[in-house]
Amino acid sequence: MWIACGKFTGNELSRRQEIISMPDTILRYKYVPVDGSFEMPFDKKGSLSIIKDGTMKFTNRKEFNDPFDGWPEIDVKATLKWATKNPPSDMKKHIDSIIEREKGRLPPAQRLLERSRFRRKNEINFENIFFEEFDKYGICSLSRTPLNLLMWAHYAKDHKGFVIEFSIPILKSFEQFSDDQGNIFTQKLKSYGSYTLYPFPVSYEKEKPVVTGDTQAFDKKFITKGKDWEYEQEERVIDFIQGCGVHPYDRKQVLKSVIAGVRMRDEDFTVLKNTVDTVNKEQGMNVTVHKAEPVKGKFALTVPDRDDLNIHNM
Repeated sequence: MWIACGKFTGNELSRRQEIISMPDTILRYKYVPVDGSFEMPFDKKGSLSIIKDGTMKFTNRKEFNDPFDGWPEIDVKATLKWATKNPPSDMKKHIDSIIEREKGRLPPAQRLLERSRFRRKNEINFENIFFEEFDKYGICSLSRTPLNLLMWAHYAKDHKGFVIEFSIPILKSFEQFSDDQGNIFTQKLKSYGSYTLYPFPVSYEKEKPVVTGDTQAFDKKFITKGKDWEYEQEERVIDFIQGCGVHPYDRKQVLKSVIAGVRMRDEDFTVLKNTVDTVNKEQGMNVTVHKAEPVKGKFALTVPDRDDLNIHNM
């Protein structure tokens, strides 16, 4: 689930070689504004909390700035049919939970009858049921690039904010999440994914996805957006366990650096640098602080002391 290269092909030896050749970490970025957390006495929660407290906000799809994002089309009949034929599916469990909530705990035979009636009478409202389940999960958006001019303008408040860089470990083995028989503890694995901020790449399409209850429903619900958003190079961390809210992440392992915007005020840059210095001292970390600068003669940004980031301008 957390392996970035997708499905393996060939024999077991080639699979192992493919895993070994994968990088140990990936670099991902979060654009954030200067907000109330920069104001004295520095006790407000906000963008600095990502650094100071080691917490990250996971949002509901209803908070997205794109009204199309997180609202796939639902083929109600196909999804209901799929849920009926796949007893372990979350959708069927959700239908059962609604029946029990609205009808009380029924005998098994009557519950089967009520489920059938429920499907027939509530197909029109089934989208609400589907999205009610969807809304349990929290989403945190990251990007593959730290130097996109539009991202700096939109999410870092006109280049006055900053970008946080994360070095995220790639999971190459499931051993720590399985027992002696090789059974994987799914909940523990999912928690690990959100704690280390491991993201899923967003797919950009011209047409809205249609959910039919198949195994691709995850992609269609969480990680598909319109083509106009392709410049964001977005990847999403999904919190399946804690859901929406502000949650801790593995700051000591993944927090790598911060990059101040070209328009960040001197006093805000001082607060940012002091915050990083304090965290480094208290946590024994080595988070670095940089500042973006315009590239002469181009519509582009650079980070002078980070030549490795300039690949994003190529």
